[in-house]
Amino acid sequence: MANKKNQGFSLAELIIVIAVIAILGTGLLQISGVWDGWRVTKCSELMESTWNKAKMQALSKGNVAGVEFYQLKGTYYAAIVTEIDKTKEPTSVFDLSSPDRVLETVELGKSPITMTVTLKNVDGETTLTLTDNSSISSLKNVAAFAFNRSSGAIKSVTLNGKDSNFTRMTIGNSRKMLNYSI
Repeated sequence: MANKKNQGFSLAELIIVIAVIAILGTGLLQISGVWDGWRVTKCSELMESTWNKAKMQALSKGNVAGVEFYQLKGTYYAAIVTEIDKTKEPTSVFDLSSPDRVLETVELGKSPITMTVTLKNVDGETTLTLTDNSSISSLKNVAAFAFNRSSGAIKSVTLNGKDSNFTRMTIGNSRKMLNYSI
């Protein structure tokens, strides 16, 4: 009988090497900030998609009023909402605590992402960060956008229950920022 030498790697050795490379690769992605950049991009894409969907529904359906952005227990959300009274134009304050008013809620992302709204007033520009709300029934920190049914343009902007002159919304973290101007 001839003496055979094993000249390859065993399956167990290959699996261990691949697992170590995967663990190191994940660690490098987190250290380099690429992972955080992906989170911001994903949040931005979801926000834009929800915005466009609400706008299209406002143009095509009689009861869609607009979209609202808020943070609840560390997570940012966008909600497509209907108006309070279907016989009137959309009001500037929506009530998310009424479940029949919310057509769709989309989870945008979690901390460390932040959403800020920049407003223009007589003193210049003011930037406000959407901060955490304790419960859906007591939302106080909400950016609400109502759409015009005939053109799809923004009809009114409400921040924390007060009408505002909106200029832009920023989504980001310490490494990446994305701006949306209207």
